[in-house]
Amino acid sequence: MMSSDPRRRRVLLITEGTYPYVVGGVTTWCRHLLHGLTDFDWRVLPIIASDASPEKRSELGPTTELLSPIRIWSDEPGPWSPGAWLPKGRDWTGLPGNLLRQLLDWEPDMYSLRRTLLWCRRNPGRIRSTFRS
Repeated sequence: MMSSDPRRRRVLLITEGTYPYVVGGVTTWCRHLLHGLTDFDWRVLPIIASDASPEKRSELGPTTELLSPIRIWSDEPGPWSPGAWLPKGRDWTGLPGNLLRQLLDWEPDMYSLRRTLLWCRRNPGRIRSTFRS
C-alpha cells in the first residue's frame, strides 16, 4: 500500500522484459529490493515485448505500485506521430529533454513517453547525433 506521506522517498523502477512478468535473476533482485526497502514508495514501470496481457509471476512489495506496462517492442506498436513532441522548425534536439521529463517525472505522460521511445526504436541511427547536438 502506497503511503500518502509526502516526506517519504519515492522511487521509479523501470524494468525491461523482467520484473514482475519473468522468473529469473533480475526479477529475484527486484523482488528483494522492493520487499526489503519498505521505507520507500516504489512505482514499477515495466517495458515489455508483447501485446499479450502479461501475467505477474512475482508478488509486489508492500509499498509498491505497478504501472501499466509499455509495450515498446511489439510488432504492432499502435498509432503514433513521429516528431509530434518536437518544436516546429527545429531538429531532433528535443529528444533528450523529452526523455528526461518523461522518465524523471513522478507522473509522466505515458503516451508521450511511448511515442518518444518508439521514435528511438525506429530511428536508432539518429539517437547518438541527437544527443550530441
